[in-house]
Amino acid sequence: AATAVGKLCPKKDLESSDRHEALHARLDALTTNNAFSQENLLQLINCYPFGMQRNSRVFGTLVAGLSNSISSFSGVHISMLVDGCGKNRISLDPVEEVLKTRLSEDGVLESLSGHECATILCGFSTQGVKDNPLYNALFQRLIAARIHTEGANLFSTLSAGQCAELLWSMAFTAPDILETQDLKIFEQELVGEVHRRLLDADFFSSSAKAKELVASAARGGELGFQDVHVDMMNQYLQWLKLSERPTPQGSCTQIKQFQSALPPLSRDINAKRLAESASIIQDLKSVLQELGVQIDQAVTAGDTGYTLPLLVKGSQVGFDVYDRRHCFEGAVAFKLDGTWKMRMCLMELLGFHILQIGRDQWEDLRGKDTDPQQAKDFLAGLLGKISDLKHVRFNEPQPLLQEEPEAVLPESPGSEADEPVDSVPSNPKKHHGKRKSKGKDPEKEKRLWSLHYSDKKEMWFYYNSVTKEKSWKPPKVDKPWVVKTGSGSHRPYKGLKNYYYNQDTKQVQYEPPILKG
Repeated sequence: AATAVGKLCPKKDLESSDRHEALHARLDALTTNNAFSQENLLQLINCYPFGMQRNSRVFGTLVAGLSNSISSFSGVHISMLVDGCGKNRISLDPVEEVLKTRLSEDGVLESLSGHECATILCGFSTQGVKDNPLYNALFQRLIAARIHTEGANLFSTLSAGQCAELLWSMAFTAPDILETQDLKIFEQELVGEVHRRLLDADFFSSSAKAKELVASAARGGELGFQDVHVDMMNQYLQWLKLSERPTPQGSCTQIKQFQSALPPLSRDINAKRLAESASIIQDLKSVLQELGVQIDQAVTAGDTGYTLPLLVKGSQVGFDVYDRRHCFEGAVAFKLDGTWKMRMCLMELLGFHILQIGRDQWEDLRGKDTDPQQAKDFLAGLLGKISDLKHVRFNEPQPLLQEEPEAVLPESPGSEADEPVDSVPSNPKKHHGKRKSKGKDPEKEKRLWSLHYSDKKEMWFYYNSVTKEKSWKPPKVDKPWVVKTGSGSHRPYKGLKNYYYNQDTKQVQYEPPILKG
């Protein structure tokens, strides 16, 4: 297959700036004319580096050439395709459903070897795919191959890194799989296998030695235990702890050694990632501060080995930045991978709510020709969906975040909010506890409708300061504002499901918008 690539494009073409176009055109023509066999296409997918800023279009052409024949794929062909997509960081989305269908057909799973089954299982889970029947069937087949078919030879076909991927997959798919005694035994054996490989390589002797081995693996060393596998094993350990799952029987000593060696390495890897995104993080912080949000920077998330780039002061809400290394490239957009999703799951178990921002996404928002207000509106919109920020203060208050004291009408005849909606209150109280203004606010004078709360009915209502009208229903507004319905779970407006949304600016607020003119 590698020779075929060389014949397709002369060396001078491959070295030119147009090499991608040339290769794409030739492969497109060949796949259209069925010049490659199914086996050739699968070999090309596995040997040539297409993804991540190389030439994913070529990869797409090759996969398209296979799409019509996937329904007749053998187990080995499926594992080759899944493995090729994983190597090139290309999303399985275009072929995911047809692959699942093929795997569910009679005799296909049973034909898989242990290695092929492990490749498919790790491939789907690292892509972040969630599918209960698929994972249950794959683990059952893997255990059967381990126990009844290949004996101790299964692990010998996998590198230390692949064993770590398989162990991590057990944590990632845990909510989807049925835990059996055989599965517990398999987990224990996997822990022992990864530990044995690393122990033989002298991984646990010192942190310097561990770093050296991980660096060597990245350059193609035999251990095959790279940065991503350090992260995976660390996530597995944290999952054991945070989910209060019992340590696999007989694995306590190994787990303790992992717990000692892996988090420091994970911290180093995470620090490197944050350093590479330092300019983005600092820019994010500056925009948040312009919104009046107080930020703590570089906050350690327990003993997970992770550091949160930014945390809203006085809350458990943080920001993290992902880039293309944490994604698989799809036909339309990038898709977050399984290790990033697992990281967010662990943060949630620790009580954090992480707002995720893509590096490319933020750079687009901060482009030279982009209105600076867009970035502010984007962040305000993200924060506005969080109910954990009632103590946060803003220079320019965002209604979803601002802590509004209760507002009720005076309890006197004819003034209760539980009367008919067209009754006229005598004198609505102002919000209790608000800071006194030194002068009139002309903007607020233009807000004819304001939001209040009825203690008696335990409901929110709207009050018109001019007509004295009260209404349970949100007042109508002019475009671009529209009324939408939400969950009603956001503090301090808990129970209020209606909110206002500006279709132009994407602004969200509970108070009726200020009228123009």
